[in-house]
Amino acid sequence: MRRAIALLLLASTTACRRATSAAAVDASPARAAGREADGSVVGPPRCRPADRPIVLDAAALEELEIGGAARDPGGGTVVAAAHRGASGRTAAVVLVGSDASGAARVVDLGPTLGDAPLPRLFSCGSRLLAAAFDPSPAAGPSRSSPERSLALWALQSPPRRAYAPIRQRRDESLAFDAACSRGAAAETPVIVWDESVAAPGAAPRGVIRLAASGPNGLAWGPRDVSPSDSDADSPRILPAGPGFIVLWLAHRPDASIAADAAGTGFETPGEIRTNGWVEMLAIDESGNAAGPVRRLTPTSGHVSVYDAAIRLDRPDTREGDLVVVALDDGEAADGAGGALLRVHARGAVVDPPVALVTGDLGRGGPVLVEGAVSPWLTWVGSGEQLRLTALDATGAPLAPPSGEDALDDAQPLLELAPGRMLVATPRDAEGKLRVFACER
Repeated sequence: MRRAIALLLLASTTACRRATSAAAVDASPARAAGREADGSVVGPPRCRPADRPIVLDAAALEELEIGGAARDPGGGTVVAAAHRGASGRTAAVVLVGSDASGAARVVDLGPTLGDAPLPRLFSCGSRLLAAAFDPSPAAGPSRSSPERSLALWALQSPPRRAYAPIRQRRDESLAFDAACSRGAAAETPVIVWDESVAAPGAAPRGVIRLAASGPNGLAWGPRDVSPSDSDADSPRILPAGPGFIVLWLAHRPDASIAADAAGTGFETPGEIRTNGWVEMLAIDESGNAAGPVRRLTPTSGHVSVYDAAIRLDRPDTREGDLVVVALDDGEAADGAGGALLRVHARGAVVDPPVALVTGDLGRGGPVLVEGAVSPWLTWVGSGEQLRLTALDATGAPLAPPSGEDALDDAQPLLELAPGRMLVATPRDAEGKLRVFACER
């Protein structure tokens, strides 16, 4: 069975990381740096609290979860959230003022599944949308239905369902992503997700599907975008000029491990380990392939999670810089090490993967944080300390990573302006959101 990995902006803390080798480590000695016990270079902290915590107007909300953030085209910042109440788990957004100080307002969208990811926020023309799973009867399928529904809200005052819901086959994965193009169909949201399918007598495999929603129904789709012989999951979609870039993880059983198990004459307990790699496909506004499927990391690798970002300063062309950072679990055991691989692609040109980090990895995957100029990258390092580094437009680090004790159990969400970072601080007794000053 394929793995169901929901890619959230908050790094997971559940998976053990393993060591791998790398031909090169992409780093620069631009800042004063020290060395960890494993030999990795770690610079001094970049971030410190800049303001008092942002006060939420719903402090009594139970089990408040804070996730990704997006800039509101109308001004200010919106943060994805969820909370639990008498009626169950509710999808919500937090509206933060343009100066990110003072009070913020929590606005409920509607009920959501208990284990669903937080709402996905994305710009669509001149407005911001949110996508989240909706189990309510108004959404269509009931809890006993073989389908489930993904609802789309326009974040106006009050939020409303401005588009038809997307129906999905119910399976173990809740991974999805959403985007709008910057071409003629800029007002049409496109949703990408994975589903488990199986031909008669065959093992289930993962398929990446996408569809576009309109005000009264689907604008087109659903249609498959992953190859027919692929086992895929963990989809992402990013606007690239008038079309999109779709990415996913592809899997197959690790032939070397299967051969070793066969040679012993004993069955291998548990799930057979698989090779995993990142693939991408450029599509047009109608969801049709605009080129071949391209492999971004080696098929011999063991990539388990990744994140991706694309430059926004080239809105009229597909040739923008795509940056992918993938965690390769490697070959070693006991949860030690691993490698973060950087891939830079521009159009049909895909650079070979380069190791950003080797060895200095704890639990959790990489997260690319939108910056005011270029992205930031965070991950959990040895000793479960958050690492942070600024990247250039190609994803190359501008300096060695820093060890951020002040960001313990926290996650940067969005750089509001140069040097001002909005951070989720879920364990801060004073508030769940805070602005930090972070030096590049």
